[in-house]
Amino acid sequence: MKRVALLVPCHNAARFVPPFLAMVRAQSRPYDEVLFFDDGSTDDTVHLLAAAGCQVLREEHNRGAAYARNRLLAATTADYVHLHDIDDELDPAFVATLLPDVRPDGAVCCAFQRRRPDGHVEREDRFRDLPVAGPRVAYFIDHFLTFNAVIYPRTVLWELGGFEESLRIHEDLHLLLRVAASGLPYVYHDRILTTWQLRGDSTYHAAESRHIAAGLLDCLADLNRRWPRDIRRELGPTLLDLAWQFHAWRDTENTRRAARLAQSCGQWSIANRGGRMRWLSRLFGPVGAYRLLATR
Repeated sequence: MKRVALLVPCHNAARFVPPFLAMVRAQSRPYDEVLFFDDGSTDDTVHLLAAAGCQVLREEHNRGAAYARNRLLAATTADYVHLHDIDDELDPAFVATLLPDVRPDGAVCCAFQRRRPDGHVEREDRFRDLPVAGPRVAYFIDHFLTFNAVIYPRTVLWELGGFEESLRIHEDLHLLLRVAASGLPYVYHDRILTTWQLRGDSTYHAAESRHIAAGLLDCLADLNRRWPRDIRRELGPTLLDLAWQFHAWRDTENTRRAARLAQSCGQWSIANRGGRMRWLSRLFGPVGAYRLLATR
């Protein structure tokens, strides 16, 4: 019998505890194990979870989402795991729909939607064109698959090293791309079974655009360091896009850093910009092209 665990990191999430527990209890096929990790909360999160009889791991100081998720992966006894944020919604049919298709060498995922703070749905994320096999790094850079919408074999995430704890943002993308590079296959269900709540006070959405871009650059730089060139070349176009953003912000240091990383991935010319930029980058490389534009 397949055993699946729900793993939930939380920090100052008291207001989300009652509705989230109601969604967990409403599952038509219950989770076999439910674990929470409280990451240094100063509100009533732990008290409310304990009062409801939940199993809660604790950390006195806030160590970040990657640390919390890794502790949960280490603690569970289930073969399959679903990592979910406590402030996001969960359809009652999530486990019953996805669990039958997960296996030791393959994950299962579903569609999800993003909802703005005003209650309106920003967009639906569907993966009908998800490649069935092979490395899919470029695909998942362009089609972010939240961990909320996936059941993974625990051993796959664990053997890949779990979440990168040096990252405070984009740690989920970092692991997603490592899973993609491993070639793990996914079974896809084209049903919206979870909702990602876009909250202005979350770590990601409270950050400024330049901070988010700098975090993404750190994420891709670490992957570039880990991977052989035949895989990391898929990072090149995104790194040049980041260089363009930093150039627009007049951030010379990060412009050069992103462009040089792109070159190390084999991406020398800027194919998705205007003709002058393409021409300059072919002659002088992306770093030279940005330097020339910066002097004008």
